[in-house]
Parts: sequence; C-alpha cells; structure tokens
Amino acid sequence: MVNKKGFTLMETIVVMIIAGILAAFAIPNFLNSIRQTELQTVENNLRAIVGREQRYYEDKGSYYVSPTTGTCLAMFNSINQNLSLSMTTDTVTDGFQYSCVSSGTCSATCLATCSANCSSIPASQPNQVSINSSGNVTCYNNASVAVACP
Repeated sequence: MVNKKGFTLMETIVVMIIAGILAAFAIPNFLNSIRQTELQTVENNLRAIVGREQRYYEDKGSYYVSPTTGTCLAMFNSINQNLSLSMTTDTVTDGFQYSCVSSGTCSATCLATCSANCSSIPASQPNQVSINSSGNVTCYNNASVAVACP
C-alpha cells in the first residue's frame, strides 16, 4: 500500500489560480477604499476648518486667510493655530496643502511630493477638494475640472 502525502502539481496550480482570481477582485477594491478614506479625511479636515472660519468671521468680521508659504502642510499649521482648531499637526500627514481665501472657501490640494498617500491618487481621481462657507464640497481633477466627490 502506497502512502501518498502532500498535494499533486495539478491541485497546487488550481489553488494558485483560485487565489489569483480572488486577488484580482480584492486588491482594486482595497485600494479604492483607501483612496476614498484619504479623501474623506481631507473633507472632514476642511469641514472643521470651515466651522472655525465661520466663528472667526462672527468674531472678527472677516474670514481668516492663510498665508502663502509653499511649504507642505505649513498652511494647515497656520490655520490650525490662528483658528484655534483642536486638531494637532501630528494628525495631518495626508499630503494635502490646506488654504483658505477671503470668501471663506477653503481647499486642500494634493501635493504628491509630500506624501506617498497622495501619489497613489491617479490623475483620473480628484486631487483638490474645496469647501465653501455654506459647506458645499467640490472635488477637482487636476485642480481645474470639477468632478463628483467619491
């Protein structure tokens, strides 16, 4: 009587094919969910900034306008300090540069050089998220063409 242990080559190949098919469906969905989570984080940060912008406007009579420094996340740090946001700079490492204009509209622009997270967003996806003082969120593809927010 022969006692066979292990798998045949054919069984191993079938299992590998099944695993490959499952991975082909799972990996794109996983990457898409990561991208949507990153953009949702940016939207939440912008909503917090706009809320503080409204309070700043009520106190001072004008919206806070962040200075232009060109340094990654430095604008968010400035907004954070001047609007007394409760978010610390440690929580904002998303690779977006935050800024606000005098109308109360704030935006976050993707800077691929600042974070690997940002470079994972392809050109077909929004690379700028904007929110106005009314809370309306708009996403932009390549910072010019408005597209639906995910």
